[in-house]
Amino acid sequence: VVYYQLQSTFFMIRLVTPGGLMTSRQFRRAIELAETYAQGVLCITTRQTLQFHWVRQQDIYRVIEGMAEVGITTKNGCGDVTRNLVTCSQLGVCPHEVGAHAREFILALAADPEIRDLQRNLPRKHKISVAGCGRACAQTLMNCQGWVPLTRPCSGGGTELGWQFHAGGGLGARPYLAKRVFDWVPLHLALPVAQATAEAFRRHGDRRNRALARLKIIVDRIGAPAFADMLLGILRERG
Repeated sequence: VVYYQLQSTFFMIRLVTPGGLMTSRQFRRAIELAETYAQGVLCITTRQTLQFHWVRQQDIYRVIEGMAEVGITTKNGCGDVTRNLVTCSQLGVCPHEVGAHAREFILALAADPEIRDLQRNLPRKHKISVAGCGRACAQTLMNCQGWVPLTRPCSGGGTELGWQFHAGGGLGARPYLAKRVFDWVPLHLALPVAQATAEAFRRHGDRRNRALARLKIIVDRIGAPAFADMLLGILRERG
């Protein structure tokens, strides 16, 4: 994704790195490209990805193709789409992490054809956070979708893993904390719920006033119980 800078003839390019995950080879390539085409500067964003600034128009394709060669895309880095997914910076090493399925879910969301490819005309941007535990490291309540892993006892003994689902968070001029929509989402239903949430946003987001177009406005207006019913209705439609 490319942004036109205020400075004439210069552009910014944002990568998409779900959960901030990159290999050393990918990161080295980003550094090489920044040194060659972005005045030697590589910016780390608050949503766990990288940005190149001061790229000239004739070099845009060199940066994009250079990162594509190592498996990094710029698709959905900006625009009215689902943006780069975020998580806790300690995911994978945190002693409080619940289970080990958060990274798997992040990658499944990032690669999902509906969320990544079909939902490309949303009312406004859509942001998802997947936490590793119930603490606030992943900023669950500041995102359109906030997923928190948890466990519960099984009827036959032991425990099972699932998700607690929040929706409707966001900052900006109208800040809102996300509301808890589902106390328990089984692992196999997490992706369908995430898809249904994007679809609910597509259907009901305000397309006349961009200031009111975020998912947080929908959830705040109708409330978490009604939004949960909206998602269940979409899930039933899809069988």
